[in-house]
Amino acid sequence: MTNFYLKATGIWLMALLIMSSCGSDDTPDLLPDDDDVVPGTPRSVTCKINGEGFSATVPFTGGTLSLTGSFYAIAIVGADFFGRDTVSIAIAISGNELSTLNTGDAFSGTGNILEDFAVGEVNVNNRPSVEQEGSSSETDNATVTITKIDRDNKLISGTFSYEAFDPDSQTTFLVTEGVFTDIEYD
Repeated sequence: MTNFYLKATGIWLMALLIMSSCGSDDTPDLLPDDDDVVPGTPRSVTCKINGEGFSATVPFTGGTLSLTGSFYAIAIVGADFFGRDTVSIAIAISGNELSTLNTGDAFSGTGNILEDFAVGEVNVNNRPSVEQEGSSSETDNATVTITKIDRDNKLISGTFSYEAFDPDSQTTFLVTEGVFTDIEYD
């Protein structure tokens, strides 16, 4: 399980590094309204964050798989850093037997982390000084449903929603209409 969190942290840090080096100061909104990727586009992550459009596609999406015995965890990330703000999201699911993961399986943010568990995060970095990191682990409100699993090509698709809260800034991020499509997990 530690290996999963190290891999997920590595992807998250890569996204943050990329995001901190991009963008301009032309967009005044806290969350960019970037609706150029249609939900269902291969290798994409789309959703609404507090009603504002979020979209990411290759090369700013990715996934990772961690196996520890029969326990598995899959993390999916997407980054949107067009404009002044950089926003990234991460969704993770975990369960107790990867071979039984199927289309239609649902995960929630409550219960046992070893059995069909889901968590989501939002990170907003508004240069030069605002940084917010909200997690559904603060609200126990997350759902992920698998809509496609392609084991041969290691691709996963699904829908998600969650409520992430940043206790430092007292900010709530309501993530709705989430779709990830053909994200490669490795």
